[in-house]
Amino acid sequence: MEQRICLSPGALQHAVLRLQKTGMYGLPDVFSAEPDATLPACLQNTEQELLEKGMAWMDFDGNFALEESFAGLLSACADESCVLQIDRRMAGRQERMTCYLHPRAALLCSGGSCLLRAGLELPGAVLEFLGLPGASESLEEAAVESRLIAGRDVPGLMEAGCGETLARLITASAAGEGGYAQLVRITDKVQTELLALAWGEAGTVTVEVEYPGDREVFRLTPVPAQAAGERIAAMAAL
Repeated sequence: MEQRICLSPGALQHAVLRLQKTGMYGLPDVFSAEPDATLPACLQNTEQELLEKGMAWMDFDGNFALEESFAGLLSACADESCVLQIDRRMAGRQERMTCYLHPRAALLCSGGSCLLRAGLELPGAVLEFLGLPGASESLEEAAVESRLIAGRDVPGLMEAGCGETLARLITASAAGEGGYAQLVRITDKVQTELLALAWGEAGTVTVEVEYPGDREVFRLTPVPAQAAGERIAAMAAL
């Protein structure tokens, strides 16, 4: 059964520090920017949040402790050395999802809240987060210079051999209006795999960088959602 825990970044970081962990992949460090004068009150507020959400308890002597199952899950995530990190940008909004591969858990931080989910089928959760369209039948592969995409030059992209539908899809993604995501597998703090995706109503393409001569070229390859899911599943495999 899936477990969902919604807390502020500060409350999660407070719990991680209570477990004597230095940090956790994907969790913002909110305390380092807090002025010394207000840090005690901030810690007290996050402690109270943990109590109110049932993630901690306090006895009659004032001893504070984390709820056992929550502490176990958080400890496993904080100790995890193999994660899949997904940065998604769409409609001007940027969000990050971090998947902890051994605990089969994921953390989504957006704005002032974090959602920690456990008991997941990770590839499916990642696809749900991305929201890719099902098919890419109207798109054809193209290789175009990155400067044309950065300049949102639709006519230039079309002259370079990119179909109009794909040209408009990739320039919308570059502008932050369409979908764009980078999925990175990290093992022992080293990036071992990278998958970049751009998408819109017409479909999804993988984005790969090539360097012929002194040029930077983006190869755009259409990919159905099912095939993207298979690649994501491979990246999330233990």
